[in-house]
Amino acid sequence: MIIIALGLLTGAMLLHQLAVLPPVAFVWLLVVLVPLVVGYKRFRCPLAIACGFLWALSQAHAALYPGLHPALEGDDLVVTGVIASIPEPREPATRFLFDIEQVHTRTVAGRSVPERARLSWYDDDPALKLGQRWTLTVRLKRPRGFMNPGGFDYEGWLYSQGIGATGYVRDEPRAQLLHSGFMERPVGRLRQAVADAIARRLGDSANTGVITALAIGDRGAMTPERWQLLLDTGTSHLLAISGMNISLVAGMTYFLTLYLWRLSAWLCLRVPSARAASIVALIAGFGYALLAGFSIPTQRAVIMLAVVMGALILDRTSRPGHTLAVALIAVLVWSSTAVLSAGFWLSFAAVGIIVYSLRGRPPSQSHWRQSGRLQGALTVGLAPLTLFFFQRAPLISFFANLVAVPWIGLVIGPLVLVAVSLLPVAPGLAGFLLNAADYGVDLLWEVLELLAALPFAQWHQAPVGWTLLPAAIGMIWLLAPRGWPARWLGLLLLLPMAMVVPARPAPGAYTITLLDVGQGLAAVIETRRHVLVYDTGPRFSDYFNAGDAAVIPYLRRRGIERIDILVISHGDNDHSGGTAAVLAAFPVTKLLTSAPRQFAPVRATRCHAGQRWRSDGVRFEILHPPSVDPSSIKPSPVQPWASSNNRSCVLRVASAGGAVLLPGDIEADAERALVRAHVGPLASDVLVIPHHGSATSSSAKFIEAVDPELALVSTAYGNQWGFPAQAVLARYRRRSISVEDTAGTGALTVTVHPIAGVILRERYRQSARHFWTAYP
Repeated sequence: MIIIALGLLTGAMLLHQLAVLPPVAFVWLLVVLVPLVVGYKRFRCPLAIACGFLWALSQAHAALYPGLHPALEGDDLVVTGVIASIPEPREPATRFLFDIEQVHTRTVAGRSVPERARLSWYDDDPALKLGQRWTLTVRLKRPRGFMNPGGFDYEGWLYSQGIGATGYVRDEPRAQLLHSGFMERPVGRLRQAVADAIARRLGDSANTGVITALAIGDRGAMTPERWQLLLDTGTSHLLAISGMNISLVAGMTYFLTLYLWRLSAWLCLRVPSARAASIVALIAGFGYALLAGFSIPTQRAVIMLAVVMGALILDRTSRPGHTLAVALIAVLVWSSTAVLSAGFWLSFAAVGIIVYSLRGRPPSQSHWRQSGRLQGALTVGLAPLTLFFFQRAPLISFFANLVAVPWIGLVIGPLVLVAVSLLPVAPGLAGFLLNAADYGVDLLWEVLELLAALPFAQWHQAPVGWTLLPAAIGMIWLLAPRGWPARWLGLLLLLPMAMVVPARPAPGAYTITLLDVGQGLAAVIETRRHVLVYDTGPRFSDYFNAGDAAVIPYLRRRGIERIDILVISHGDNDHSGGTAAVLAAFPVTKLLTSAPRQFAPVRATRCHAGQRWRSDGVRFEILHPPSVDPSSIKPSPVQPWASSNNRSCVLRVASAGGAVLLPGDIEADAERALVRAHVGPLASDVLVIPHHGSATSSSAKFIEAVDPELALVSTAYGNQWGFPAQAVLARYRRRSISVEDTAGTGALTVTVHPIAGVILRERYRQSARHFWTAYP
């Protein structure tokens, strides 16, 4: 069974490494291969791998097709469907999943529309509920997200969730609510009702999202600060409805049923009390799993519960390794896309570590000693996976979990579960218990905040991919039972993950990476020993900004621990929105900006023409704005740099291999002033196109003065302004200048080497392409 499980897992992993899907016709081979897996033990492993690959292939085709026809992107479509998730009311919109049942727009004939879309509704109070049937006018686009090294694969996540399009609800024609009955998706409506009841009773408590997550597994109401603290302390797993939660429900049900059943001799004579309690506990566990949304950790937990309870019902024994293998097979058969989820790997790895740590060891007489040993094994054993997925490992997670696990499992968890069960019959008592749980979470938070504030709380590391395998082997060796020869040698296999870091530029060379941040700008320039960040991209909402989504993950992936110079070209949101997040994540030696007052109380230096410095043989120079304070000057044809865009910090980076010019958002007036002031120094091999390629920038004389070989532009896919403007692109093409747009390429990395010159090293959307990745 274990061989079959590992084979299916390997096959599913191999399929999800491909850039292009094989034809779906190959799936028919499963008809032949599945019986062979059962009948031929000798070739079971390769046959299981083939079955895992083909089964994942069938599910991938089902998830991707039909997708949204390209011709329908941006069109108004009138659709009828059902809300398929608990709506998340976050500024500036309420977001939800929408299962499309019917398309009413005539122009759609012969063009595909996906079955599920992720929509945003910008209405002030749409009063949406899971299970409601609506007719909406929507604008959809195919799955598209930022593509940056180290960043979250949003397109992969959409694929794994079966979401074929994203979009928003239009104001006209007005939306129509067709049906809102409870029997439309009753389990989902019950989840919504529980979430609403918790929110009503806790009011404005900051813990509402935490308690809702503990009750039904929905984290939509979690505040970013609460979620970040859980990540920083390694306790975020406690909000996943997994083994602890399912075991708690099943255990409480088991012992209550056992007690009540034994009150009747007549019942005990017909069905043994242990068997009856196992059946009821299994039903309760499965019911709670449905209420909790049936996530991957929940699936794993309820399947393992079914195996264990099934063994009790049938009076048989169950081996932990066999039980875990059955759960793995069932999860992969249910959804092979689970291999794309960090939660899948962490959930199964955690249970595997527990099983492995207990094997061959005598049970400890002290429960607390046993718990401490297991928590230590989990902390050490999960560190490689945590580093691989998140580029960091909380060093205080052992101590945080020693407090949080029993506090959640023995105090807060039971309070929440009992409160939820009492909501229909005793709402007053349920409210009292929820308030008690709220207070308990506050106490826990104080402890977690103290631990997170310690100077050694986090270990940041960007492991190279190949180091994960030796690290996994090292962990198995290190956690082996007592008596295993030379267990300390496992530490040696962990060294590559801790010591191998991404290569830095050669002496005298530098790289510039223009990150994919949508309609904004963020670039990272690396020399041999120094790092400069130019702009930090936009802030989209209180919950999402390009600093957290793109800049910080990229710097972590590159193994960068500090920023030597942070340049914020000007104060507009699309260039400065991620600055607060970046400043909170990294020490910054110097902040240069044309708007220093905007970043108070952070000490910032005003950028101005004439500022120069050298790093590792690479020259940096600010060419614009003038050295006077432009914010005190009123805009005029004589002084064009007084506007926000036109006083952008213009940075030129040069070495023996070539030069790069970053002009921010300057427009034609500032370009002319720049050409007059710096005829010679403007010439550069690479130009980041000003103002995202708007028609008000990239004048012919400016392009002639810079005379680049390569022009890079940062825009959002399908942006409403139509950037880069076609007239602007035509000017570059007339001079045979190659133009690369992050909207189609993802992050762009250019290396400038003193001997090799300028090399466009990577288009990340192409180099990291998978079959679900939109390209170009």
